[in-house]
This record gives sequence, C-alpha cells and structure tokens, in this order.
Amino acid sequence: MTSVNIVSEDGKKEPNMMRKRMEIFKFFFHKDKPNSHINDSSQTSPYLTKALNEDRSYELFKIQQELDERKFILKKQNDILQVQDKKMKNLRENSEDVRSKAFLLHMLDKETK
Repeated sequence: MTSVNIVSEDGKKEPNMMRKRMEIFKFFFHKDKPNSHINDSSQTSPYLTKALNEDRSYELFKIQQELDERKFILKKQNDILQVQDKKMKNLRENSEDVRSKAFLLHMLDKETK
C-alpha cells in the first residue's frame, strides 16, 4: 500500500490523518508505564534505590568471588608448572651426566678390548 503525501500551498508536507489521530490519542491517553520510575532517578524512592544497589552489589560480589576462585586456581597451576619445570631441568642435567658417563664407559670398554 502506498501513501500519498499531501502538500499544502506553501510547499510543506502535512501529516496524514492517521498520524494526527495517533498524536491526539497519545496526548489524551498517554500514561506512564509501571517501571517508568527506573528511568527517572529523581522519582526513585530511597528504598528502591537501596534495593537496586544491593542487588547490583550482590551480583558484583558473586562475580568478584568467581574471579578470586579462578585467580587461585591459576596461581596453583602456575606453582605446579614451576615445580614441574624444575624437575624437568634436573632430569635433563641427570640425563646429560648419564650420557657422558655412558660414553666414557663405552670408550674405556673399547680401549680394554
């Protein structure tokens, strides 16, 4: 369905009849929504503000608690990895010592034969 724009003599568009009627209805029957007080903080009661702040602070507390748990787990894993790294270094050093000793034994065995 196409709309027809009505142009007045001075060249300005006139709003169509439906738009005019909707504006009239909004003017007479417009009522605030039940939660409209949330948007305007000047109308918010102090009790509601306190309740909203408590809800938000509880959510933030839960998030912080979860972050602390994850931080603890990461630190624990980091400590475990550091210990494993030290053990690997010790094993590498020991394996190099064993290789050098094995090589010396092999050379001594060749000389004795």
